Amino acid sequence: MISPRHRNLSRLQLLVSQFSTLSLSLLLGASVGHAQSSTIAYVQSNYAAPQTPQTTVAVPYTAAQTAGNLNVVVVGWNDSTAQVQTVTDTRGNVYVLAVGPTVQTGTATQAIYYAKNIAAAAANGNTVTVTFNVAANFPDIRIAAYSGLDPVNPLDVVVAAAGSSTTSNSGAVTTTNANDLLVAANLVQTQTTGPGTGYTQRLITNPDSDILEDRVVTAIAS
Repeated sequence: MISPRHRNLSRLQLLVSQFSTLSLSLLLGASVGHAQSSTIAYVQSNYAAPQTPQTTVAVPYTAAQTAGNLNVVVVGWNDSTAQVQTVTDTRGNVYVLAVGPTVQTGTATQAIYYAKNIAAAAANGNTVTVTFNVAANFPDIRIAAYSGLDPVNPLDVVVAAAGSSTTSNSGAVTTTNANDLLVAANLVQTQTTGPGTGYTQRLITNPDSDILEDRVVTAIAS
């Protein structure tokens, strides 16, 4: 039986294999694409990883947010009982499930949400709140914001996987746009040592050691 203290069970990852030292991994992936311009850019990220069961977890965007950008929320937790009830923020943006929940029975669950065409907010003026139906074990909530994506239909393709190995791998997908943003995350039982090949690490949560990474591709079928 795995101690709940070593909760980093699965990392969610979009379209990429990522290097990490894992004994168990739960992977989710989503490709958020359909660029509205030739320039897709990372704006900011943040996380919260409380070490006790929680029914709600709040994570602020600490920098200002620009109208029309896209928010991504990765929700991971270390049980297969709790369920996400709502994902909301203080600016009233609407969050849609992109992929998941992917469940590793008895161990962990993870999902990715996004909000398109977001409202503007001042620095520390927008906080994402994830609410569970019951207290979730060791929730690990990662948020990120990006510019340059389609404000109407930003989602291209998704992929998810759960497994046990020394690397995280969500599986492969074929992009349908020539300009796509790939966002990846995992949830692990041990630790993540760095991003996958070609990906940029945006954060690794402490102490859970779950990653959020991304890359931009500029050719169809990447």
